[in-house]
Order: sequence, then C-alpha cells, then structure tokens
Amino acid sequence: MADLSDILKSLSRHPVLQYLSITQLLIFLTQSSALKRHIILAQPAGEPTGNAPQILPPLVREFLANGTGIALQAIQDAWDILKDHAWAMSPLANCVETEKVAFREFGWSQGFSAYRFSG
Repeated sequence: MADLSDILKSLSRHPVLQYLSITQLLIFLTQSSALKRHIILAQPAGEPTGNAPQILPPLVREFLANGTGIALQAIQDAWDILKDHAWAMSPLANCVETEKVAFREFGWSQGFSAYRFSG
C-alpha cells in the first residue's frame, strides 16, 4: 500500500484531484469505506472481497461525488488512487470508539474532552 507521500504525488498530478481539500479526502475515504458492502454487491460473482475492486458502481460514484463535492468524472480516478486505503480502513464506529478510549486514557487527566458543550 502506498504511503502518504505517494498518494499526494498521485493526487497532485491529476487536473481535478490536485485541488482536493483534506476534508474532501477524509470524507471520500470514510464514505467509500462505509460503502464496501454496496461496492462488493455490484461486482461479478466470485470476485475476491479481500482486495478493493478496480471499478466503482455508478451509483456509488454518484453518491461519493455528491457527498464529497468531487467532480463525478474524477471519482473513479480518486478510487484508483485511494481504494486500498479505503478498503483497509476500520468502520467509522471503530474510529469513534478509539477516539473515546484515547480521551479517556490520555485526555481526561489533562482536562481534555471529546465532547462539545453548548451554552
């Protein structure tokens, strides 16, 4: 799997993806990771599920374009660059739990909280 510098180089060579914000990148990764089951369902029978498929289904591409603000024409290219990372990601719920544990173990004693208080 490519490291961050390789990903950034690949993105920087793309006429559209070179302008992605960090937020768009993170949203693309978390949303595409959350759609793994939907992506797999659209693949031919017998397609291995351990690795990210090469092609995203049209409805998934459309969803990701709408959810990220990335041009629809660039979504497959983004998938080509980021698919292995999206496929390897833990579900968002696991990430949230990991964050809670980190705050409980390391943050509370410093007065840090993961929760926002509204006034």
